[in-house]
Amino acid sequence: MMTINRDFQLKTLLTDVIEQMVHPLEQAGSDDGKGILLALQDVFISDPQLVTQLYQAYRQSVGSLTLSHHGDNLVYEREGDDHTIRFKQAWVSFNNEHYASYLAVTLEMVREVLPLGSVVELDPLYFKPSEKTDSPTLLVITGRFIAPKGYTTYFPYKGVVYPVGEVKANAHVHFTTPLIKKVIQRGYKDESELAFELMMKKELILDRGMTSLEFSPKAMTQLQTELTKN
Repeated sequence: MMTINRDFQLKTLLTDVIEQMVHPLEQAGSDDGKGILLALQDVFISDPQLVTQLYQAYRQSVGSLTLSHHGDNLVYEREGDDHTIRFKQAWVSFNNEHYASYLAVTLEMVREVLPLGSVVELDPLYFKPSEKTDSPTLLVITGRFIAPKGYTTYFPYKGVVYPVGEVKANAHVHFTTPLIKKVIQRGYKDESELAFELMMKKELILDRGMTSLEFSPKAMTQLQTELTKN
């Protein structure tokens, strides 16, 4: 049985993503934008937290941020709607739309996907005020990559409440990665799990241009409204 090299496969997927972005980057006047993004993909695969920090800085409208990776500085600068990343004497600039898209796709590609059976604690901020309790809410993950019909976004996870399970049909909680406060127990992972993760990332993110619902507040609000009506 052939062993799956996750990092190599992710690099291949990210290279395809970069190819799709070359033309917009050239329009932005970047100096070797493709070259620096190809260099950064290795950095982000080995340290996904760096992408998370860049995304948080973007969401918080931070003007500049300096991150370190194995002694090399990665510098982010924002001026109006222009976003620039500098790394190893090279730089790449994005407009606001392309930068948000680049971060969302890259983050979804490189970060861990928890396997089936994992037990997680959700952030209590996820629940309505009337539903909040002092006890942590634990969920067992029962599905991944759930795309609501008619949407261009998807839920990374769905699960059932621990320890009661599915007490009635379709009693699942759908949630996104930032809502996971703590991973209590990871489920079983083998080569088929890795193959599934890579297949779904290629199909949803690369081929169909979808991102997690967390990157689309508008879609999240719309879906919550529809669920409330139902």
